[in-house]
Amino acid sequence: MLTETSIFKRANPRFRGINLRRASASFQHGLVARVAARLDATKLNICLYVFVTRKFWHSNATVRCVNCFASGRR
Repeated sequence: MLTETSIFKRANPRFRGINLRRASASFQHGLVARVAARLDATKLNICLYVFVTRKFWHSNATVRCVNCFASGRR
């Protein structure tokens, strides 16, 4: 990480001091947003899989499926 930082600083001399902190914060917010979107998509896929699997296996049973759709959570 330290090597990448020094390479970045040499390649981008305009990012010094406050400009570097702002660019870093912007990058971190963007990265968090992308990770959050991927986690939401993954959770949705898991919920869909569980919902379909339980619906299939318990279609004739009286077992109530509790999942993120039935409980109102996302």
